[in-house]
Amino acid sequence: GAPGSESTAKTMNGIVSYSFNSMVDVAFQYVNKKSELLGPAATEREVSSMALYAGYKMEMWGIGARYEMFNDDDAVTFGAADNKVNSITVTAWYNLDQNASLKVEYVSHSADQAVFRDDSSTPGADDKLSSYGVGLAYRF
Repeated sequence: GAPGSESTAKTMNGIVSYSFNSMVDVAFQYVNKKSELLGPAATEREVSSMALYAGYKMEMWGIGARYEMFNDDDAVTFGAADNKVNSITVTAWYNLDQNASLKVEYVSHSADQAVFRDDSSTPGADDKLSSYGVGLAYRF
């Protein structure tokens, strides 16, 4: 690469999980990534997140939730400094048979900075973003 374009990256990813019984489980995850651009314009950037997961499952259906705090103070992911993003995800699933399941998911993000597109698709125009999805998963 060009002089000064070399970089190093270090990632730490830790997860702790606990099952209360065969139906209820929880987990906590911490991720931290530091990258450093080497050379004359040396810079260090860091991004981290913490997430809490909870799930309840029966034989044919289940529901799960996740809350995540994402720290992007160095503008690594969203391009805005001093930014924290909070996300809530709720997923429900139903097994149609032993190989197929139907999944429905809702996700809501809230940021300190306006980093999301708004209804007119203007980048960086909104500090909130919500989405939903419906999917059919098939296991081979």
